[in-house]
Amino acid sequence: MYDTGFQAYERGNYEYAIEMFKRIVALEPGHVKARKALRATEKKFVGNSKPGLGVSIKAVGLQVKASLKIAGKKY
Repeated sequence: MYDTGFQAYERGNYEYAIEMFKRIVALEPGHVKARKALRATEKKFVGNSKPGLGVSIKAVGLQVKASLKIAGKKY
């Protein structure tokens, strides 16, 4: 499973690699190589994400919050 995750990482399929490494860590929490690979892959995946994604998520959150205020609920 580790080899599959590492191959996915090398091909740039970070989402699949993350899933593989998470499975390994869930089954064997002491698997240090999988933990390190998971962290490195997550960093690489976040670094390759679109720059506007965070802004988009924040905008959606603000819209939901505004909708709830209009409905009379405060959060």
